[in-house]
Amino acid sequence: MNGYQIVSEALLISSDNHSFNVEDWDNGKSKVLLITGFAGSGKSTLGRYLAKKNNAKYIEFDGDIFDNDEFMNKKSELGSNKPPQETIDQIRKYALNRLKNIKEKTVLEGAWMISWLTPQDIGQYPVIMIGSSILKSAIQSFTRRIKSNKKYPDYKRSPFKSAYLDAMFNINILMKKYNELLRYLRNKS
Repeated sequence: MNGYQIVSEALLISSDNHSFNVEDWDNGKSKVLLITGFAGSGKSTLGRYLAKKNNAKYIEFDGDIFDNDEFMNKKSELGSNKPPQETIDQIRKYALNRLKNIKEKTVLEGAWMISWLTPQDIGQYPVIMIGSSILKSAIQSFTRRIKSNKKYPDYKRSPFKSAYLDAMFNINILMKKYNELLRYLRNKS
């Protein structure tokens, strides 16, 4: 069994967290702490908790990117199996500039960041990879979608379809990226 299979199977059923250089954020050596994980893994909960506990700013990085007028319509392109390289390059440039210009202690969390930043980009910062299995993530996503449909009854997509699409995105796109990032960070440490 090769390393890719081991990591992939662990991501399907594991709930182990992986952290790298978080002490650099704790001691002020780095102003930025990145938190990534599958949808529904607890990134936002942990990010808000750490920001509050450490009197730091909290940014939901995916929203920060997609609420930007320039990228608002790019999410579907990134969710495809072969997103346009031009789109990835534009978002990567924006994200790197955003990271570079952070002046205060900040927690940035998001699942999508590993789609537009390289493992080398992410590896420059302390990072926590939240370990949630894809199965748990799909259940969380489904629950969230049901609540969303109650709150927004005119929402166009059923919670079943939304949860399915989130799970497929996690499996098809993010799992490969998480494997690459985890392998890079482990080799770097």
